[in-house]
Amino acid sequence: MEASDEREWGIGILRGNLLILVVCRCIWMFTTSIPRPYLPFYIRELGGTSATVGLVNSMASLAGLFLYPLGGYIADSRGRVKLVGAATFLYAISFLPFAFAASWEAIAAASFFQNLVLFYSSVLTAIQSDSMPPGQRGTGFAIALAIPGALGILSPYIGGYLVDSWGVIGACRVTYSIGFGAGILVALLRTFKLKETIKVTKERVSINDFPRLLKESYSSFVDTLK
Repeated sequence: MEASDEREWGIGILRGNLLILVVCRCIWMFTTSIPRPYLPFYIRELGGTSATVGLVNSMASLAGLFLYPLGGYIADSRGRVKLVGAATFLYAISFLPFAFAASWEAIAAASFFQNLVLFYSSVLTAIQSDSMPPGQRGTGFAIALAIPGALGILSPYIGGYLVDSWGVIGACRVTYSIGFGAGILVALLRTFKLKETIKVTKERVSINDFPRLLKESYSSFVDTLK
């Protein structure tokens, strides 16, 4: 689908899939940006050190490498919207371990899992690109980044106020819980409001297909690098 349906509700270029994606990103940006600057303090409050903070960030980056090729392969062959919806639910659930963590090790595990299921981000970009008229994609991407970014400007200040009022642990537990609720809302919007942008011709994926899909996706990735 190269262009948005003119009958879809919206304003200007913001209609259809692009409108849903921007609304979801606004929700994410406003809520998840509240605790993010204070994660290092949270880790230290739970017994971590400066080295521990670095380790948690490294594990998060490492996790992001595992499933990106697989996510793109499944999305392009079996549909993008279903994959994005399911992965967003998993991403929302990943906020719960942060909210109830009893040690920095729990934070490390939660960070690894959260970035592991974030493989859908490239798929989301593909949906966004396909949902805009070719001649307006530059404007569309700019709008999709600018509006949520502007909304998230106040989030770190809100987080700082809550940290001063409730302490690091109390504030982080509450704000990560809010992130979970926001994530469920975003997952529902993406699952039921986004429209598929490619023609799905292959069969449904099952757990038994996972080893084969993993092999095929990474083989394709290696061929691309070559």
